[in-house]
Amino acid sequence: MLAGMPIAAALGINQIPMPMLVPFCLNRNGNAISVSGELYDEMIRHADPPGPDTASAWGAALCRIVAARKSTCRSPLTFGMVFPFSCHNYELRYWMAACGIDPDIDVRLVVVPPPLMVDSLRDRHIDGFCVGEPWNSLGVESGLSRIIVTKPELWRNGTEKVLGVPAAWAARNAEVLSLLIRALDQAAAWAEEPAHRAELASLLARPEYLGVPAHLIASALSGELAAAPGQEASRIPDFLLLHRDRANCPSPDQALWIYSQMVRWRQWPRLPGDDATIAATFRPDIYHAALAGKGWSVHVPHPQWQPGAMGGEAFFDGRSFDPTDIDGYLAPLVRE
Repeated sequence: MLAGMPIAAALGINQIPMPMLVPFCLNRNGNAISVSGELYDEMIRHADPPGPDTASAWGAALCRIVAARKSTCRSPLTFGMVFPFSCHNYELRYWMAACGIDPDIDVRLVVVPPPLMVDSLRDRHIDGFCVGEPWNSLGVESGLSRIIVTKPELWRNGTEKVLGVPAAWAARNAEVLSLLIRALDQAAAWAEEPAHRAELASLLARPEYLGVPAHLIASALSGELAAAPGQEASRIPDFLLLHRDRANCPSPDQALWIYSQMVRWRQWPRLPGDDATIAATFRPDIYHAALAGKGWSVHVPHPQWQPGAMGGEAFFDGRSFDPTDIDGYLAPLVRE
């Protein structure tokens, strides 16, 4: 599941509440923001200083373009993202807002399935998008888009996809879930090994999976991306984490940041008890117990996990997230 989906399900956003468990994180990072070749050229012309090479510089250039379009009553730029409760949506919004763009007023954000991002750009339905690999690289190889910002630049080691299961199912199938976690752990370790990248890319390239050239998938697995057609690929540190650096341990802190964005962008009000619901959903204790071959309960153990126990989250604009003070974190952002 996209990391925001079990949070939305547990809280009951746009649906009947369903208690969920997230006992395993499938990957961290792996996303990027791409723009059309035309918009890229326009951003280069509006960049100050020339040659933007940071998330902030690209954002500033886009902000100038957005302002110019508004002053001449031109239609707003349109950006694609994967799902309203996806990190793609929240990362795109966070980047724009930090650079002076109101994503609800100054641009249009629309939902586009990842395999249709490049086609939507080709058909001029969108001007840019935020999506996971290999769709950004497919846009570059097609000559249609340019990669300008990657997720590690915006939010280092941010959660992306997770294993999510209904809590009621987990209670009835505790041993099955433990076995699944152990199997996923071994699979993630195998997939992380550089020696296995070619085989993994070949498997994922098959039509029933991604159906794109294997070399694009291999590039994503290695974190070596070409930002523009004909450009030499650059290595992006920690572009995609599948197993190392505790990548698979679910982070309640990061889940609370995702929740804070739901509140910030008015998808959900800030309600008492929400923090506890999220702590009961993202469960590092189940992850550790399963790998150790120990029993666990769907109920949060005591002493309960405390927000901030896994370290703070920092972002490209220098703003940090303190999960123990979500209201304090949100106050200036809501005013902005």
